[in-house]
Amino acid sequence: SALLIRTDNNGNQLWAKAIGTLDYTNFWSACLNHKGQILAGGTTYSTMNSIDDDFISLIDTNGNILWSKKIGSPSYDILNQIVGLSDGNFIIAGTSSNLTAGGYDYNICKLDSAGTIIWNKNYGTSLADYAQSISECSNGDLVITGQTNTTNPANPIYQTLIVRIDSNGNLIWSNMYGDPSNHSMGVKIINGPNDTIISVGYFSSLSNINGDTHLIKTDSNGNSGCFQQPLSLQTNNNTFSTSSVYNSQSIVLTDFMLSPNQSSFSCQLSLFCNNNSINQISINDSLIVYPNPGTGVFTFETGISGDHLLEIYDAIGKKIFVKHFDQKSFDVDLTNHLPGAYYLKLDNSQIRKLILTEN
Repeated sequence: SALLIRTDNNGNQLWAKAIGTLDYTNFWSACLNHKGQILAGGTTYSTMNSIDDDFISLIDTNGNILWSKKIGSPSYDILNQIVGLSDGNFIIAGTSSNLTAGGYDYNICKLDSAGTIIWNKNYGTSLADYAQSISECSNGDLVITGQTNTTNPANPIYQTLIVRIDSNGNLIWSNMYGDPSNHSMGVKIINGPNDTIISVGYFSSLSNINGDTHLIKTDSNGNSGCFQQPLSLQTNNNTFSTSSVYNSQSIVLTDFMLSPNQSSFSCQLSLFCNNNSINQISINDSLIVYPNPGTGVFTFETGISGDHLLEIYDAIGKKIFVKHFDQKSFDVDLTNHLPGAYYLKLDNSQIRKLILTEN
């Protein structure tokens, strides 16, 4: 069964429900519709015919099922994210192997509030493409992130693939991002301020599968200033059948309780860009900042003599502080700024995260 948990704004559990059918069922994503009801989406696996299909449930605020639907084809279909739209409809993003350009394609399906399909399209190359996340832009366009195979099925190298389509599913642009010698994948995408696009995922070398976080920020046309390459995609209309699931059940889990584990860690960022003018910048331990988190006055120690340039930015990239200095240690007072996350850059290379808390 799929597990659905509702919490309050502080993360305290309100209820937990197991929701499932006679087949294997899971939820990968959930959102609220315009009535405050819960739309949960995931996958159901049929043990009878060994096929994965999209599975969507509309659930009231107490966890009771209003309806459940199985949406899919005779081929492999998997839903990774469901998002409510400004027009009252909702959109799902995932992967399908039905009517594709390659083995697997990005699959984007728009449905009305009752779960009826409005349009359903695939976007892909001749190789495998997997959509992970989708977000609505301020003008109603949709942006999707995921990954595409750039080599061959036997020895795949995956790169982040970001796609922009309009509200009717027409392709506007599609770009591939990342170091061609490494794997990368977009996992979550949002529409940022000024119609920017922010995709977060991971990249890993072919010899180190653990990888690191990969953050991409572009303008509305997909320009990031880093390594990117336009990628031609084929668009195909997909055909899904929709069936109501009458045997779905919602079971209260009275003995289930979340055990939140809060932890903190120091965040080190490497500026990673692969164009002709910006190279990867590695972080060393010469810069020390304390206390961090702090209530306003931060001490910086470089350990390196010479002229230095310190810049501090807020969370949306606005520069709030700049200073040239030649000392090994000095203080910066941020008590006049709002609590939150800030980022400092030393000598255009070393980047640290600052947490400013209330005094």
